[in-house]
Amino acid sequence: MKEKQLRQLILGAIAIVIGILLILILNSIRGKQQNSFRDTLSFKFDSVNSVEMISGQSDLLFEQKNGVWSVNTLVADPSRIQAIVNNLFDSKIVAIISQNVNNYPLFNLDDVNAKHLIIKSTTGGNSEIFLGKASVTSGMYARFPNDKNIYEINRDLTNFLATDVNYYRNKGILSLNPDNIKQFKINGAEFIKNGNDWTLNSNKLSNQKVTDYLKTLSNLTALSFASDDMAKSANFNDSDLKIEVTVDSPISIELNNSSDTYYAKRDSTVYLISKDDYGSLNKKSEDFN
Repeated sequence: MKEKQLRQLILGAIAIVIGILLILILNSIRGKQQNSFRDTLSFKFDSVNSVEMISGQSDLLFEQKNGVWSVNTLVADPSRIQAIVNNLFDSKIVAIISQNVNNYPLFNLDDVNAKHLIIKSTTGGNSEIFLGKASVTSGMYARFPNDKNIYEINRDLTNFLATDVNYYRNKGILSLNPDNIKQFKINGAEFIKNGNDWTLNSNKLSNQKVTDYLKTLSNLTALSFASDDMAKSANFNDSDLKIEVTVDSPISIELNNSSDTYYAKRDSTVYLISKDDYGSLNKKSEDFN
């Protein structure tokens, strides 16, 4: 009995050693493979001037001109685009999963489901990649044009690859230094800074109240963007509040409340803002005394 137990222990130990050796060998092969894999992206965000993302019927074009990014001609939040590009740049291919093009749909890498990215650099270089679904190892699956292989990369970009254009738009309504504001109007009432004091009709106001107001106004950020139907229901023909703020030149915005939904409008863009921001800005002249 003891000899049988000893034999089982020896066989078990040998199996464990063989298993460890196999893992080490496979990791070594995988490491050698990984070193020979192509790059997912060879340039960083600072060197990119356009990104196109095609997914099914969705086609988003991000372009940079004179330092300003747009998405389908709308002002974009560059940090959203930067997250895609720099995550791709930092990602590595860790394995070849399949060499069979018929398996593309299994990994969401077919033309209908894949996110097809075309990235152009400022130096004229282009890079293309198709991104599929997330892998079980916190990465995702990818393929390249003129390459039948399905690869696994070590980063999951799923949360950065929205197809809704509003996800990428700049939600900043105003972004000003409040110290540079010397004049503003609320429904026509003109507030002017004389030296260190704020006045209305030559009457001195509470500097602290004006300062608090301008902090909210100068960094007003939207929650989201109003749909066309919502923008119509906002009824800006009868705005609650019309504000004009002047730094170098006047900037006008309008605020309105319709059925407890709070709107702001600058130029032709209608935003959704928070109840708190609306309440902080919806002031009358006497509120600054």
